[in-house]
Amino acid sequence: MIIDLTRVFDASKSLATKSGQELTDFIGYTTDAMEKIIRALRNGLSFADNFYCSVETASVVHNTTAIVNATKRVIGVIPIQTDHNTDALISLNWRYNNAGRLTITPTFKEASSTARTIKYVLLY
Repeated sequence: MIIDLTRVFDASKSLATKSGQELTDFIGYTTDAMEKIIRALRNGLSFADNFYCSVETASVVHNTTAIVNATKRVIGVIPIQTDHNTDALISLNWRYNNAGRLTITPTFKEASSTARTIKYVLLY
């Protein structure tokens, strides 16, 4: 379904009324905001463009803690992709260690000492 701005809100009809003329600034603001929202939804939303975050990649081993380079204070870590097609990432725990460095510890469905590449989002 394609959302068309004229279907959502026809500003010209509203501006033709007495009430619309009194609310010109509000109607203009609302129309502009809706156009931006529809354009963003139509073009797709991404973490990197719409949230205070960064998308990172790391090579990790099952149940082994790895230090992550974070330039800002992290409030959340979200795993988004792994390079291993047959082994699911069950969890990705994160915390700051005693030295104040961000660490991640992955758990995969199959325990293995093989390094896997994962992609994750750091939320700031």
